Amino acid sequence: MRSRTAVQIWCLLFLLVSQGSGALAPISINGTKLYDVDGNQFFTKGVIYAPSDVTTMLDVLLDSSQCDIDAGLMKTLGVNAIRVYTVDGSQNHDACMRSFESQDIYVWVDLSTPLHAIDRNTPEWTLDLYTNWTATVDAFSKYDNLLFFSIGNEIINSASSVDTAPIIKAATRDIKAYQSARGYRMIPLSYNAADSLETREYTADYLTCGPLGSCIDVYGMNVYSWCGNSSYYVSGFDKLYEQFQAMSIPVLFAETGCNTISPRDFSDVGTMLGPVFQAVFSGAFVYEWAMATNGYGIVNYTNGEGTGFPQTLDDYNALKTVFSTATPTGTALSDYTPSNTQPACPATDTVWSVPGSAVLPTIANLEVSTVARVTTYTSPLATSSGGSAVTVASAVDTGSTTTPPATSNTVLSTSLQTQDAQSLLSTGAIAGIAVGGVVIGVAAALGIFYFIWRRRKRAVRKAAETEKVSSEGSSSEGGALMGGDPDEGVQMGRAELPAVSAASVVPRQELAASNDGHEGYYGADARQAMKRQGPVHEAEDAQVLEMDGVRPAGEIDGRPIVHELDAGQRHSSRFGPSDS
Repeated sequence: MRSRTAVQIWCLLFLLVSQGSGALAPISINGTKLYDVDGNQFFTKGVIYAPSDVTTMLDVLLDSSQCDIDAGLMKTLGVNAIRVYTVDGSQNHDACMRSFESQDIYVWVDLSTPLHAIDRNTPEWTLDLYTNWTATVDAFSKYDNLLFFSIGNEIINSASSVDTAPIIKAATRDIKAYQSARGYRMIPLSYNAADSLETREYTADYLTCGPLGSCIDVYGMNVYSWCGNSSYYVSGFDKLYEQFQAMSIPVLFAETGCNTISPRDFSDVGTMLGPVFQAVFSGAFVYEWAMATNGYGIVNYTNGEGTGFPQTLDDYNALKTVFSTATPTGTALSDYTPSNTQPACPATDTVWSVPGSAVLPTIANLEVSTVARVTTYTSPLATSSGGSAVTVASAVDTGSTTTPPATSNTVLSTSLQTQDAQSLLSTGAIAGIAVGGVVIGVAAALGIFYFIWRRRKRAVRKAAETEKVSSEGSSSEGGALMGGDPDEGVQMGRAELPAVSAASVVPRQELAASNDGHEGYYGADARQAMKRQGPVHEAEDAQVLEMDGVRPAGEIDGRPIVHELDAGQRHSSRFGPSDS
């Protein structure tokens, strides 16, 4: 028993040591496909990583202990990417990003937040949005496992909201210009479209036409039309394939996982990663990780606080089976020559009212020349794995001369230069040394414990054998000395084995029963904005509140929606200023 315990301890130690041994290289884009550093086409097998109770935590990438637990469970599930709706750009995310990097998981971050999102009802591109979003760009650009930034989510969901399209393009232009001016890796910018048959193709064409400096790099779609044991034709997937096979950029499913039929078998995900769709689409993200009142979660945190070791549900096991059997190979980079070209901007009609020649809005007093450029920085993830500094150079058609305001740039430049020169270089190195020291210390302690335990065990065994021999000899001798038959000698009492203390038991560290919420830079107002509205049982009773967009509930132009679900049931935990 003790030997088995020792083996288990050594296995655990091996896992701890090997966990941080590798580093993920950034994913790149070529034509309509994603590629890893070895030239293999990359397909996402993702989940939406959002808190189960948004009133207790806005940013799921701040609790390093929870990230360690969840990243391990996601690795077992077969996940290679997560999508996070809300982050706090003023905080340090090194620990959680390292947790996911150690499990070979990429992270897709939305730039918008509950209080800083494009509002479809009063659309405008403001300095406040720009400042908040660029702070997130500064905070996350150093991570090699950062997959994409999202410019918006479901902002355009019907003909009445297409006037927000130029705002989305203007935001794309200015964020790209900022990335270039700072000298960062040009992390791809995405837009995630609503499950709207009437607008999603128009939206894709508009956001990818014209000057590249204002075009998105990745097009995501939130699609919930495949429910249960459906088919290409019933779900409308045949139309999806036809609509997007000519796209000039990668297309993937940013959300999927209809739950009108439960338990889910995730045959939709199997199709998205199957041999037909892999020619056009680059993977899928399942909604969602944590169980909430909307019933989409695949794990359940039983303490009610979204912390600790969650219980894996039937949907977790079903998705694990799909991820393990879906093995798209795609096309190697060496064998691929992009052939699709940019689309023409969509013509105006009864649905799409924005001409391709529409002037994009600008923010007054933004000057690109005042942005502090960073030419060399070190990824904390690379440092912890023995990586080195990365020299960054970029030349991008920004399509604009707009950048941060001169009035506020002194503070911005000073703080970012200090961060680049100190935090980006020292944090990873210090963390790497600290982790290495802890691992070595634990290994040494366990080694000493195991050595002492083995010696003690041998000593006890030897003492027992010696006592046995001594006892048997004394018994025979006693009979002879007393003049009797040796075979009938007096039986002397056999000495008991010396008392030996039980082997030491290494106590298991208990996780904290709860985790304090993090206000971040949103404050109590954001918590109130994110507060749940209670379980949703009927579509007509749902509070249709989302961070970036809202799905039309019920019908389009008086016609029932055949391939759509009510957004209130799906996103009862997400909303922001986009909604009213």
